[in-house]
Amino acid sequence: QQLCQRNSSYMYILFLSRSRSRRLHNEHEVLSAVSGEKFDPLLPVLSVDLGRLSFLRQYRLVSKASVVVGMHGGGMWNAARWMDGSSGQSMLEIHPVKGPGTTCTLAKLMGLNYSAITCSLCTKDR
Repeated sequence: QQLCQRNSSYMYILFLSRSRSRRLHNEHEVLSAVSGEKFDPLLPVLSVDLGRLSFLRQYRLVSKASVVVGMHGGGMWNAARWMDGSSGQSMLEIHPVKGPGTTCTLAKLMGLNYSAITCSLCTKDR
């Protein structure tokens, strides 16, 4: 199943980069994978660190994304609250071995197409 659904109101795939805790050490590999067959190759990938942006800018970026991809945490939680599952937005969460936490439940309540990947090298430690 493809994670992206074609919708003219969505402009990109949003990758939530983290500069502080729970950083992905192979982020460049993850970004390359986001351009793969499970995603829409015509949509550009935008990588941002939400922690460095205003609340309003975060909301605007998430609301225009076809798919939000990122490491488990507050950014993914907020993204799940701001996304609209009825219009085809999707979420792919990378979570630690002891995850996935409550983002999964929230995303499903919001009607999102939610998928998760377990990172065997990640820990829940902050």
